[in-house]
Amino acid sequence: MKIKFKKPDPRAGMVVQMDSNLGYKFIEQGLAEQVAENVTSESSAPADVQQAEQVADSAAPAKSGKGKK
Repeated sequence: MKIKFKKPDPRAGMVVQMDSNLGYKFIEQGLAEQVAENVTSESSAPADVQQAEQVADSAAPAKSGKGKK
């Protein structure tokens, strides 16, 4: 089963695949919610992680059209 951790858990925003017994334990404690099996962790990543990846991509030096000969 897949679950997504909720605040105040330090893993909040993470989507993980785990044993259903343990997953239901987190859900019953209010630390997580069940998510559809087809949800990927990338699309469920916290916004700050996605933003950091975008910043890293945009910070890469642009290649010029000039090459060594």
